[in-house]
Order: sequence, then C-alpha cells, then structure tokens
Amino acid sequence: MRVHTLTVGTLQTNCYLIEDQEEGMGAIIDPGAEPGRILKAAEGLEIRYVINTHAHFDHTTANTALLEGLRGRQGTLPELVVHSEAAPQLTAGSGAAWFGFEAVSSPEPDRLSIPPDTRLEALAYTVLKRASHS
Repeated sequence: MRVHTLTVGTLQTNCYLIEDQEEGMGAIIDPGAEPGRILKAAEGLEIRYVINTHAHFDHTTANTALLEGLRGRQGTLPELVVHSEAAPQLTAGSGAAWFGFEAVSSPEPDRLSIPPDTRLEALAYTVLKRASHS
C-alpha cells in the first residue's frame, strides 16, 4: 500500500492517492482541484472510490471532472463518498462563493458514510469522525 500526496489548487490543499500495488486499485481522497494532474497520478490504477473528508470546495472542486475522467478511462464510475452531515453542502457549491471562488457543483454522493473498520476490497482503513472546521 502506498499513499501519494498531491498539493492542489490555489489554496494548496492536500489530495491523497491511495494505491494498492498488488490489486492495481486505489482511492482518491479530497480532490480539491487539478483533475488532470490527479488523473495522471492515478494512471494504471482502477480507482474505486473518491472520498471527500468534508465538503469544503477546496476538497471537492475536482469531483465532477475527476469522476467523468475516470469513467472514460475505466469504463466504470468510482463511488463518491462523503459523510452524511456534509452531503447538503457538497451539492450546494461547497462554500466556494463565501470566499470569492466560483462554485463548482459536485455529483450527489453514492455513499453517505462508511462504518468504522470497514474493508473495501483491498483497501483497509479506519474511519474516524473528528470535530473540524466544517
């Protein structure tokens, strides 16, 4: 398992590519901008999940373009995952206008939460809910 960090967008948000080399699959966490760069970093992997840790625009702006690019490349659409409490903000522009940025809509999530200690195929992880700035 490898974790790659890409710093993306005007606000320099960290986006993570989780790679399972054995299975050739992965997940993308917080695609805040630069979908082309993220797609290039994920070449050769079947991306199963795009995960937003929360629904602020600097973590979600690339969702639509990234999902469309992955569908075109893989033939299947990864699942978009966000916590249920963040879903309304995700589909309402993710607060971009509050900071003078253009609001980019995101698709509705496929999953609203993932139970802690879930194993999603070869990607094993623990979900921790933490108080944040959302």
